Amino acid sequence: MTLLPPGWNSLEAAAKWHKGFEIAGFVALGLLLLFEVLTYLYSNRWDTLNVQLQLAAAQARLQQEQAADKRRDAEIAEARRQASEAKSAQQAAQQKIEELTATRSLSEDQKATLVRSLSVYKGAEIIILNAHGNKESQDYADQFRQVFRDAGWVFPRPPFRMVTREGEDVKIMVADIAKPPQRAIAIQGALKSVGIEAPGAADDTAGPDVVELYIGFKVDKSLKK
Repeated sequence: MTLLPPGWNSLEAAAKWHKGFEIAGFVALGLLLLFEVLTYLYSNRWDTLNVQLQLAAAQARLQQEQAADKRRDAEIAEARRQASEAKSAQQAAQQKIEELTATRSLSEDQKATLVRSLSVYKGAEIIILNAHGNKESQDYADQFRQVFRDAGWVFPRPPFRMVTREGEDVKIMVADIAKPPQRAIAIQGALKSVGIEAPGAADDTAGPDVVELYIGFKVDKSLKK
């Protein structure tokens, strides 16, 4: 038994099926075209969305990299700041050490200025003392002794008499600080003219007309502020 399509042996049926299949073919062709168009549109849409997704991912990576760069730059800047502060602190400490360990001395200009100022009182008496057992104080005092010698002053006592006193780097000692001898005032002015502060102080053991220039221990000026 042979299985035949419907209306195979009928002229009228064959015509109907022909017409039906023809219409179906056009419908199928239309659907095919529709699906092709939809395929094209969705393919383009997929490409667009994929590109947007990749751009978003790239933008996110860029932002992360920029944030990482900022953090790194901030860390580098902070490290440099700390290094700069450490270097400044080290330099300040080194300078402090140099200031504390440096010996005091009179420059040639200071010596010349002092000799000119003090020569007005040539023949006047002066006692120059320095802190006992301190070489730096003694060496500095020796420079003052030479200046006063060059200015023509005289020493009524041995110039190397050494005593221990408290106080400033340089002092002018007199019996009555309210009524100092004129030469004590002159010494103070001469020293000030070369940048050396020498405050007056009372020495109860000194005679009424005695003037002592005391060169004490070197004092850290920053501790006196």
